[in-house]
Amino acid sequence: MLWIFRFWQTRAFELPQPRSCQRMHKIKPWILALCAGLAALFSFLGKLYFEHYVAQRPHGVILFLVPGLEMSLLERARRVAQLRGRDLWICRDFRVLASLSLVAPHNTCLEEGVVASSLACGQRVSPGKIALGPNGQRLDSLFYSAQRKGRATGFVTDGDLTNPWLAAFYSQSWTGPDPLGQTAAELLDSARPNLALGGGGQHFSPATLRNEYGRRDGRNLLEEARAWGYQVVHRSSELEELAAWRSRWVLGLFAPGPLYFVACREEVPHIPSLAMMTRRAIEMLQYNLRGYLLIVEEDLLAQACRKNWTELALRQVEELDAAVEIASRYAGTRCLLVLVGVRGFGFVDTPPPNVPAPRAEAGEWFSGPGGIPKELSQARWLKEQKEKGIFSESSTDWFYPHPACSFAFEALPTANPGWLAARGPGSEKLGGFYDSTELFRKLDPCL
Repeated sequence: MLWIFRFWQTRAFELPQPRSCQRMHKIKPWILALCAGLAALFSFLGKLYFEHYVAQRPHGVILFLVPGLEMSLLERARRVAQLRGRDLWICRDFRVLASLSLVAPHNTCLEEGVVASSLACGQRVSPGKIALGPNGQRLDSLFYSAQRKGRATGFVTDGDLTNPWLAAFYSQSWTGPDPLGQTAAELLDSARPNLALGGGGQHFSPATLRNEYGRRDGRNLLEEARAWGYQVVHRSSELEELAAWRSRWVLGLFAPGPLYFVACREEVPHIPSLAMMTRRAIEMLQYNLRGYLLIVEEDLLAQACRKNWTELALRQVEELDAAVEIASRYAGTRCLLVLVGVRGFGFVDTPPPNVPAPRAEAGEWFSGPGGIPKELSQARWLKEQKEKGIFSESSTDWFYPHPACSFAFEALPTANPGWLAARGPGSEKLGGFYDSTELFRKLDPCL
């Protein structure tokens, strides 16, 4: 560039010049503009080369968040799958494992919001709060970090889009008379993910005779979402018909509350599976040049565990495994895939009948409605649940509560550590034994 500067500073053109030199004087600014453009082009190409080949950041980051999935339940599901002639994809695809401590000496609370905030924001919060610091300030999260770095973002769940596990990533608060309705408003007002698929449609529309648990403030978030450019879908066929390359903003609400268990899916064919929603989410988000962050939450598994519905829980593990396999196949090798199982409910895996080993006599769960009631009120409550059809008395039915060591209206979460499995670029940094709050600091550089 030095010769260009000297060429520009020369005063030779002040003297009478031949016509060819005068022509050169006229094109001199164009030469400088061309050189500046080439310099900018090479800088841009160098930046792309560094980001894609030197920094080795994954194009996609997919975080599977699975409350209720503990190793004993996963092992039982794997054994059931092997009896059918196949193995779980989860047990074959991941090579990096970690143990996550969910409690601390100064904070032993196992509330959903507390555990979810430790994972999403890297800090434990007070009981009853979600993603709020000690002074009421909003904590940073992996979701907002990904947005600041230009990544596309998405949520997928077979539960409610406003449940605490997802709200910890985007919600500004968890207070007020209608926290779920407020969280639904924040999802669209402030978070604005590129894609959100799941249940909880009742929190997005006003309360009516048909929508008893709807919004009390009169806002119709579905109409507002359409005005903001979202494509709103309510059926699996509508989701499948969306063109992936031009669907930048998608809101899918497929049920008023959580979706249906996979064992009951035949009765509602218009509701998509977790695997289908995961596939469509990857197909739409991967067109973003800066990559994407997709958070997939398996919510129905925890609901089955709370009720001691062992068979339903095993089916939901299979549903999760199908979604993980789809994500592995569609996202490719440049994707960081992370699976986190937290907040187990004390499933006791006993040896199969043909194995000559001691068997647990008390039951399959530490606590839950499958236990023997010790008080009259507990026995009365259990009888009412069976009369309503919530619980079945037949051991072959999906909704039969399997035996528990002690009775409880819902199975209580245990303080056992959570676990993590990962594969893909950057996964080698996630292995080991550490606190759940460290996951935020380990994943954030990968975004």
